[in-house]
Amino acid sequence: ADPANGGAAPAAPRAADSVDLGAAPAGAAGVPDVSPRPPAFLVTCEERENDRWSPLQVTSVSRTGGEADAVVTITGAGRAGTTSVAVTFVQDARTGTARFLVQRQRRMRARPLAGAQSSDLVQLFNDHQPETRLYLVPLLAELGRGDLLRPRPGDVYRAFPSIPPDPKVSRQVRDLLPALDSTESTERDAAVAKVEALGAPALLAVARLDPSELTPEQSSRLGALLARHSTWTDPAAAARDPDFLVDCLEDDDPAVRAAALDALRPLARREVRFDPAAAPEQRARAAASIREALRTPAPEPAAAE
Repeated sequence: ADPANGGAAPAAPRAADSVDLGAAPAGAAGVPDVSPRPPAFLVTCEERENDRWSPLQVTSVSRTGGEADAVVTITGAGRAGTTSVAVTFVQDARTGTARFLVQRQRRMRARPLAGAQSSDLVQLFNDHQPETRLYLVPLLAELGRGDLLRPRPGDVYRAFPSIPPDPKVSRQVRDLLPALDSTESTERDAAVAKVEALGAPALLAVARLDPSELTPEQSSRLGALLARHSTWTDPAAAARDPDFLVDCLEDDDPAVRAAALDALRPLARREVRFDPAAAPEQRARAAASIREALRTPAPEPAAAE
């Protein structure tokens, strides 16, 4: 690992090719300054950069700028499926974009394989799920604690409407509804914070409220709360997505795990062996096996003679 020491910017790793946004010259009126700057933080691993046979892994992480104009870059290299690739992900606060570039690793010259850009990482995931799952999720999982783009309470409780809320928590949420209509913004903000502090059970209770019984202010604030705790933009579509359902098999809520398993079995077109009551480590291994099996087409039924 080589931390930046405040000198001239070191040469970027070969995997860290960037996307040309066609930016106007730095300092032009109304145009953010996107000129290169020395990194405030940089960690690289050259041994990984040259490893074309290991599974996709992080090769460098860097950050430039302050909080308002930060540019975070993550690069990775290795095998994605059967292809040796180099991946670059950039989140740029100056342009308000998140983008990634994937190149097929070649000895002489890398060849572009995939790339996309959205307003942020979550939107990038929703707009380009297959590519994000294949090329970015392994890198983010290595840097964080598991999959940072996993389904969240706002996703799962809207995707599985049959899961009932806890009556006690529902009463607590309902008791806070009048404060959401207060004439004082500080009281409205405090009420939302109190609902949020109740955790996932409160988000389930919010998802089960009848929208016709809410005022526009209540509906707006509670809708925004659920959105903050969601990854997917379309929960109904998520409930029909095998990848989403397999992800839900690792959810902390046993009711979510059971609902996901029930929804997955008819979509998988094969036997799905999974124990929702197993220990977290066992569930993770089983979900990984199911995820891998789903990448293989199901056998066609034998034709009747």
